[in-house]
Amino acid sequence: MESKEVKKIISELENLKEAIEESKELLARCEGRKQELEARLKKEFGIESLTEAEERIKALRDEINELEKKLERRFKKLKERYEW
Repeated sequence: MESKEVKKIISELENLKEAIEESKELLARCEGRKQELEARLKKEFGIESLTEAEERIKALRDEINELEKKLERRFKKLKERYEW
């Protein structure tokens, strides 16, 4: 007959085994989702890697900042010209 301590250890091991299996399934789903997103980046934007995506995002943010500055300058000129 098994002692309470052995039963406890067996129970803990079974719980760990179940947690490991759940983690493996989650990892597989996450990897699949990552592949889907990478394929979408390539298809929709011609981006080959996450590094390239980050570089593209930075470049677009820089472009937005420049356009905002340009818009502010032009708006200021309009205000001055028509004395708003």
